[in-house]
Amino acid sequence: MKTLKTALKGIATAAAISFSAAPANAAVIELALIIDGSGSIGSTAYNQQLEAYKNIFADDFFTNIVTTGDELHVSAWKFSTNVTQAIGWTQLSNDAEAASFGDLFDASNTPAFTYTEGTTNTSTATYNATLSILNNSIDSDKAIIDISTDGEPFRCQPQCFGNSQDSTGSKLASIEAATFAANNDVQVNAIGVGSALNSPSGQSFLEDYTTAGGGFYVLASNFGVDFEAALRTKLFREINDVEVSEPGTLALFAIGLAGLAATRRKKA
Repeated sequence: MKTLKTALKGIATAAAISFSAAPANAAVIELALIIDGSGSIGSTAYNQQLEAYKNIFADDFFTNIVTTGDELHVSAWKFSTNVTQAIGWTQLSNDAEAASFGDLFDASNTPAFTYTEGTTNTSTATYNATLSILNNSIDSDKAIIDISTDGEPFRCQPQCFGNSQDSTGSKLASIEAATFAANNDVQVNAIGVGSALNSPSGQSFLEDYTTAGGGFYVLASNFGVDFEAALRTKLFREINDVEVSEPGTLALFAIGLAGLAATRRKKA
């Protein structure tokens, strides 16, 4: 069977699209996953969101995603009006540990993931995750905040950074929270889901937010198959420092990773 890197190389070559990755040296990585649980998502899509994370961690995560022998420390957060650390910092070293971690993305196993609706408090989620990275005992080479959301910020309290508590102020506060993260060597990446963030206004916010955080964003049309494919691609990209040089490359990565995962499931 082709390895993941071989499969991806074939996809890129066939499409005549180039990408570059950092040298395959093992690193210590902190990854804070921030998951939107606001009212605009709805319980069905929210549970699809959790299921996508569970599926990716269960699907030979280290074999498919972590390709350089990295030491990975992961935590997970749910945010809406309030922000909760649902899963504490957990070191993952192999596929079995990743699968066990994935099982926690279920409210029956992790009550903090219970859907409670509320507004979108991106600034406080970003700020709290940054503080957690800075204050834990992990000595990492790379720290990443990875947020999935379906809407622009609508609340910022208590982390408004002096901005108003309306939607405009909440956007500005979120950008300032991302700047705070970047100033402390924490990269902020995002996945925007649905029509609100696929709009010009939504993409403008994601661009400003992730640029301030020294990161990037990707888009998904829904929280179903499209979200899982985009999330899988984004995790591979940020963990392995893959730089995309053409607009279509992310889509090709998504197709390749999703196809490889499907092949593995069929053969399992």
